[in-house]
Amino acid sequence: MNTAGPPASLASTRVVGRRLGAAVLDAVLLSAVVAVVFVAGATTAARGEALSCGDLQDGGEASSCLVLGDTIYYYEAAAAVRFWAVAVAVWFTFYAVVPALLGGSLGKLLTGLRVVDRFGASAGFGRHLGRCLLLAVDAFPYCFPVVGVAMIAASTTHQRAGDRAAGTFVVAACEVGHPVLPVPIATPRLWAPPATASPQTPTPWAPPGLPATQAQTWVSGPTWGSGPTWGSGVPGAAPQPTGVRWDERWNAWLYWDQGSQRWLRLDPATNQWIPI
Repeated sequence: MNTAGPPASLASTRVVGRRLGAAVLDAVLLSAVVAVVFVAGATTAARGEALSCGDLQDGGEASSCLVLGDTIYYYEAAAAVRFWAVAVAVWFTFYAVVPALLGGSLGKLLTGLRVVDRFGASAGFGRHLGRCLLLAVDAFPYCFPVVGVAMIAASTTHQRAGDRAAGTFVVAACEVGHPVLPVPIATPRLWAPPATASPQTPTPWAPPGLPATQAQTWVSGPTWGSGPTWGSGVPGAAPQPTGVRWDERWNAWLYWDQGSQRWLRLDPATNQWIPI
């Protein structure tokens, strides 16, 4: 029997209990805000035996109505449209704008969770917008998010439909910055992984315009490269390289993937390219 358990990367998403608690907090907080907005802009009337929400709605005077204590708060047709427009804006801000700015909804922040992409970086506005819109699916049938909970439970990475569409993961705040999935994001086109763990025939080479003292060690070989190419070779230094190189500081083969705009490192254990 295999008792090794799930990979650590998948374990970082095993926060389902806290995630459900965050969803409850979000629902309570959002409901409270919408209720305040409703009461603040509503027309009021004293509740009595001769007047109720049903009477106002039957008479066409109210399309949205709420009773609090002895007071009736209601909106006529045109005012109701304005209220619902504001309510949608509040919902959008709550589930898309605030998470994009803070890394998660208010409920997630309170429960120590964050929303990240597969590399562990905070998800941007576009990803949060996708998650927000897909709540129409995940929250069904709306009295309780059956679809979303079922998808989270069935997924090894604990993703609901919005997460899968947006490429996001919910992790503990301490996991931000750590890749969620240690798998290659791309296999460099026209390159095969080097056959050895370190270069056998390093070729000192300086890019045009640099003195020989600033030469970088580039490697070419008959099976995976045709020769040295120009690039900064330093992770985080706005590189423009197009080849594979050995970096002694990382003690690994490095490759800059233009498509994802990320550095990849060859993992000798799996012979795969993974993000640094």
